[in-house]
Amino acid sequence: NIRKRTKYILWKFMQANRARLSTLTQATDTTNIRLVSAAVKETILQKSGIL
Repeated sequence: NIRKRTKYILWKFMQANRARLSTLTQATDTTNIRLVSAAVKETILQKSGIL
């Protein structure tokens, strides 16, 4: 579910960014979104010690 993923990523960002600056974009190129989502997921998993 893209909404849940977006909320989770924004929540994780807000945990690290106490200035509370956020930007959500509307993208139509799903290829780029998939690449970014994969990179964010990998980073979160690495930082959590799972990977």
